[in-house]
Amino acid sequence: SLENNFSMFHFSFEDDGIYGTTNAIHNDEIKKMLEDYKFMKPELDSKLLSFLPKDNYMSFGVALNPAEIYKFIYDIPSYKPMLDQANQSSPLSIEKFVNSLGGDVIVAMHGFNLPDADETESYGNNVNMMPYATAILSMKDPEMYNQITTTLIPPGLFTESNGVYSGDFDGIKVHFGLFENNLIVTNDQSVIDAAKNGGFEDNVGDTDLASLYKHSSFFFMNLDWDKYPEGLKGMLSKTMGNSELEMFQSVTNVLKEAKAYSNSATESKFELVMRNTDGNSLHTILQMADEFSSKN
Repeated sequence: SLENNFSMFHFSFEDDGIYGTTNAIHNDEIKKMLEDYKFMKPELDSKLLSFLPKDNYMSFGVALNPAEIYKFIYDIPSYKPMLDQANQSSPLSIEKFVNSLGGDVIVAMHGFNLPDADETESYGNNVNMMPYATAILSMKDPEMYNQITTTLIPPGLFTESNGVYSGDFDGIKVHFGLFENNLIVTNDQSVIDAAKNGGFEDNVGDTDLASLYKHSSFFFMNLDWDKYPEGLKGMLSKTMGNSELEMFQSVTNVLKEAKAYSNSATESKFELVMRNTDGNSLHTILQMADEFSSKN
């Protein structure tokens, strides 16, 4: 039941940014559910970070207990017969698949493929200017991965070379493979090359973000315009409309980064770190809101 559940919010407007905490107060039914089923792990497996390059523009991740989530769903009377039937009739048992997962998931945008010459196409239609993105999912062993790649992938969709699968989708090359029981899916060949050697020697785990990733769930966005590659800034300036660029820069002129993270089902925190303030973060945010409204 969703009755008698409450949320409390606390905001702190500091000179260098806005910091907030949300606390959930659950009713007895949900409290018992959270005690009986441990849906989350304490933190993400830090090994995943070695497979990501140092640069990071946006990332989010979660550390789940897949077996506990499956058990919770299976214990719901209306779902039990459906899952039993699916496990018996499907070539891939849902229960076995879920139990093969490690539960650590991270998705990151960590770079950009920029064209060598000026392009006239807009960003959304220009495959020569694409963000480099990687998704990593931890697995317990290679058995389920091998079953999926050998029996469930349609012939011709991917080509395989030394355990790495590659496919071309409307000009976007996608690669995936299993490295140290971590499934890596990416459009950045350098990620695959590094994974073959155990990961990047200089990786995101060596940055200030490492502490953020030591949570059961997290989100990060880099809004520091000064750290964007010059080629990217130039391309955005050319391909965005004037109003779009002005609105984007209204944000990047004020905010440096955004973070959110949690280690429990009852409390989460967020940070809006300012790049530029007048000594009063609330006043700065209100000014930014005024800029938005004046441009719409």
